[in-house]
Amino acid sequence: MRKWLIFSSLFLLSGCSLDPDSADQYVIEEKLDAAIDVSAGQVQVTTSPGADVSISFWPEGGQRETLPMQEGKEGVFTAQKRIIEKGIYFVKADIQTNEQHIMPTKKIWVGVEADLEQNEPSVDMKHHH
Repeated sequence: MRKWLIFSSLFLLSGCSLDPDSADQYVIEEKLDAAIDVSAGQVQVTTSPGADVSISFWPEGGQRETLPMQEGKEGVFTAQKRIIEKGIYFVKADIQTNEQHIMPTKKIWVGVEADLEQNEPSVDMKHHH
């Protein structure tokens, strides 16, 4: 009886062996990421090719505007925005793919000392999307 129990246990456990090719069946999703650069009157967002991207721009405490943009080489989106007055400004990229959605924001200081403590718009701002 004992031999039969050991044999049946080994037989059941042998059915649970891993397929060496099983890792190929899983899709590894790449994390959606973006970089926002602002210089010389141009806003540039670099992200995953094929993403749906829109860019918003606003001065601190001011009205938000959506900037018309163009897609250059794959994953590089640009918009034109000339900043004339000194102040603090924000650029937000709304980036979406079929699986992911991110909204990175960049704070820009023009002619004023940078406040490195606070990188996000303040909570009491009157902007909603």
